Amino acid sequence: MNFKSHPDKALEVHILGVLEKMKRNCNFPMAEIAVLFHDLGKINPNFQEKLKPENKGVYLGYTNHSYLSVYAFACYLEKNIAALKAILGDDFLIKVKCIVVIIAKHHG
Repeated sequence: MNFKSHPDKALEVHILGVLEKMKRNCNFPMAEIAVLFHDLGKINPNFQEKLKPENKGVYLGYTNHSYLSVYAFACYLEKNIAALKAILGDDFLIKVKCIVVIIAKHHG
């Protein structure tokens, strides 16, 4: 599937670009996880439709993506909790909460 993050950019390209920029500025596993999940909610079909020029200003239903991105992270966490505990180490629950807030509020 070809999901977009912006009208002219593939979602995968966007996420990898943000990841590259983040790695230049810090080396925190928590930040890397947040980056990988921050825009996954953009696979929402309503969001994808919103990116089309002909739909500018048209109500398409729920088009926000941040909370859907948090949901994707929560689903991943549920199935991979041991691996994430190994990656995040001490203060695991605090770090997970921080990741959730970063993803949910990354636009404001």
